[in-house]
Amino acid sequence: TEGFATLPSAIRTLSNRGGIKSFYYGGWAHIGGKVPAYAISWSCFQHLKRTHRNIVHRTANNKENMLMGSVASGVSVLVMIPYETVKTRLVTQAAGTVAVSGVGGGGAVPYRGICDGLTRIIREEGPRALFSGLRPRLVSVVPMLAIQLAVYEAAKKEYLNFHQATSRE
Repeated sequence: TEGFATLPSAIRTLSNRGGIKSFYYGGWAHIGGKVPAYAISWSCFQHLKRTHRNIVHRTANNKENMLMGSVASGVSVLVMIPYETVKTRLVTQAAGTVAVSGVGGGGAVPYRGICDGLTRIIREEGPRALFSGLRPRLVSVVPMLAIQLAVYEAAKKEYLNFHQATSRE
């Protein structure tokens, strides 16, 4: 694995390697993972809110919103982690920072895309390898999205209350 001693050395190396475009390796792959992940999180969160409202006949409080946000983001992480694993390997090989696995002998052979990466990881390392980053991903994403969704709901509630109060005046 290639490391950079300082931020200026990383900038210099990347700039010399491929110009400005070297700073954006994997940009589309990153967006391709974020959009479905957020769609899953928000859809799951909305479903949980609706279910909660139907069961207890009231809107959720902040703690309940945070709990539902945790569940929704956990579901999203579980669904998206195989894509994230393959994407990370593709991006790091494109940047020239990681040699791709050559399990079973031979040298490193680069992945040719998402499908090739997915099938090769399963074939060469087993399906569990697709979930190798699950724990750190859960630890970083679940609290962030739980807070984000709970704060969004609290801010929306305050905004609607303020708007209703000012429209009556």
